[in-house]
Amino acid sequence: MCITNKQTVNYELDFLICTLFVLSSTDLFFKELNLKRDIHFGFNGKNISVENFDSFYSLLNKITLRQFSYILIRPILFKKLLSSKGFSLQDHEDLMAQSILLKKYLKKFREIYYRYFLRSGRNQMVPLSNKEINSFALKNLFLIVGM
Repeated sequence: MCITNKQTVNYELDFLICTLFVLSSTDLFFKELNLKRDIHFGFNGKNISVENFDSFYSLLNKITLRQFSYILIRPILFKKLLSSKGFSLQDHEDLMAQSILLKKYLKKFREIYYRYFLRSGRNQMVPLSNKEINSFALKNLFLIVGM
């Protein structure tokens, strides 16, 4: 994260919270957080309570969330192996199923981002393209996995 500009930090925090919401929307953190109200007014770096931070931290470090994030990025990591001859048909089918999951994740990420996190008051000159939003979504998956 770039710490030179407070707006940039909040911007990347928005993407991380969006990723966590897409992957684990039923977690305690999101039951305590109102996305419409708190993301725009309370979770912008000024009014983060200790309880919110603790539940955010525990959600971010859940092993199941990390494992699922790894399953989502596996098609990217093993893309070159798909074309190799030593790759079994079962492995190929597994990666194809996981790539479908990845596409569904990216679609849901964009929908949630546009619905809850896109702010007109962000002073953003040019709106982000789907490709840029997808790259942030993938970047956060790698961040959660720890790569």
